[in-house]
Amino acid sequence: MPAPEEDCVAEAEEVVDAACPEKASDDEVVAARIGANVALHRRAAGLTPRELGEAAEVDRSYLHHVENGERLPMLALIVKLAASLNVRCERVTSGITWEPSLGAFRVEATGNEADTALKRLGQNALHARRRVGVSQQILSARALMNRSDFVDFERGNRNFRVFVAVRLVGALGVDLAELFSGVADWYVRPLPAPRIRAGRSPSDQIRA
Repeated sequence: MPAPEEDCVAEAEEVVDAACPEKASDDEVVAARIGANVALHRRAAGLTPRELGEAAEVDRSYLHHVENGERLPMLALIVKLAASLNVRCERVTSGITWEPSLGAFRVEATGNEADTALKRLGQNALHARRRVGVSQQILSARALMNRSDFVDFERGNRNFRVFVAVRLVGALGVDLAELFSGVADWYVRPLPAPRIRAGRSPSDQIRA
């Protein structure tokens, strides 16, 4: 049986196919792809349309139109949606390609690989290791790690305590900022407003 995430990707592709007839306009093509991407990542994040709408400060009915490819969101809203979904903006526009020779947009299928913080950390470690020109075996020895553990880390399949990251950057001769590039600046969905007990002001709640 296909995995739930694969089902979401297949469903997203069906939405794009249905919303993009052969003579669809650029707006319709792009809106369909963006809408399918938003719906895909919303489900992967476990958010309801209401929750995503509240996080991105957009009306739920408008979000419904976006996900169905009926509205083409402005750039500012794409940034908010990506932030609320905790993905990079390119994930929202994934699969859209501009063909200069044709003067038209082309929609491509998108992958189903999750874009997680661990995968980004692993990619950063891989790029840094290749730049300094050391093997996995040498680097894992310098960082006092098993080579198999380091391989899993580069693939984004292992989580470690923070001191492992400190050892890694020391062994690579880089700083933590490079290892966490693209991770530390990810957005987090807004926290719910604190609940205030009846008859008490917010300042009273803080003092309590």
